[in-house]
Amino acid sequence: MKTKNQLKSLEKINLVELCPESWITKKVNNTHVKIYYVNKGRGSQPKPFIFPNKLVIDKEFMEAIGMYLGDGKLSKDQVHLGFSSIDMDMSRFILDFFLNRFNISLSDTTISIRFKEFNMNILKKWSTALNVPLSKLKIQITQRTKNESCETQITGIILRTLFGKIIDIVLHGDFLEDSELRRAFLRGIFAAEGNIAVNYQMNYIVCINFCLGHHEDKLASLIKKSLKKENISFTTFKRQSKGSLIVRTTGWKNYHKCWKINLFSRSIRKEFQFLNKTKITKFSCSIKSSMKTRLLNISYFSQRLLSYLVGWNPPSLHKFNTNNKSYINIEFLIKLAKIASIPLDEIKENITEFRVNDITPIKDKEFIDFVFDLKAYCV
Repeated sequence: MKTKNQLKSLEKINLVELCPESWITKKVNNTHVKIYYVNKGRGSQPKPFIFPNKLVIDKEFMEAIGMYLGDGKLSKDQVHLGFSSIDMDMSRFILDFFLNRFNISLSDTTISIRFKEFNMNILKKWSTALNVPLSKLKIQITQRTKNESCETQITGIILRTLFGKIIDIVLHGDFLEDSELRRAFLRGIFAAEGNIAVNYQMNYIVCINFCLGHHEDKLASLIKKSLKKENISFTTFKRQSKGSLIVRTTGWKNYHKCWKINLFSRSIRKEFQFLNKTKITKFSCSIKSSMKTRLLNISYFSQRLLSYLVGWNPPSLHKFNTNNKSYINIEFLIKLAKIASIPLDEIKENITEFRVNDITPIKDKEFIDFVFDLKAYCV
């Protein structure tokens, strides 16, 4: 495979083609190949590996590559691969990636759980989450960590060399035109290096960041090009004091696009954070007058009783009813729909404008459906 060519979904990387000429490849069966080489000088021989003949490039593959580019490490000694994370789901995902995609044996991995203070219950949770026996987990006590974390290391110069070439293919290959691969790459790198900055006093999302090392310009370039393809605006800046390079997006016009491409779905912790803050965000809409009449003019409910049932003060409800107030909070609208026995799908068909915080208009139907589902679940 040529590293300059466009990468497409379901294309395959032939591992034999990536091997140096001095390496030996032997066919094991129709799907796997043994790769090794013999040292001519002194020293131990490198560990051989049995790999799949070809690796399929799909969204899971690109998610793993993006995640590894964020939290992984290609050792300078050309022998080790490493990945470290505080998240159990991400650690399990990367471990499974190497075990399943590269046919790596669990015995070839070293898995260490780092604690500030040892806790057996937490160790058992990691064992369950990773689906590995307790005896496989090494314990490291360090004061340099705030939360327990997992470091997975795989030793083998052959794997290290080939995986480095695969990383190079992704970094130099043009996969951005393939929307599935592009979005998968963004999900992976965000899971590792992304954060959702929240103002906890006011309970709102301040910004969404990709936080890279100040030297990772190539990776930042891929992120920026990918965001442009998704029509997500951003700013970029460096923090010299922290040695970091930040790619930042702000505003709900961008946040809802991030949700639409499932940017947060590769990290349970970050996806929950986004959903939690979305749940308490104010969304409102204006609706057609005919629907407003059906919602508010129920013969057996007075306006005051409706206000009480909905939790909306009577003057505001009156203003909305008399067209002096054009927008209604989604929570109130959902409650009114329940009282009037009007399906939410019918309500949504009568929306004339949808806004975030009465300011930012959103026209995306899928996002509106998502907000209604989330709010209806919470109401």
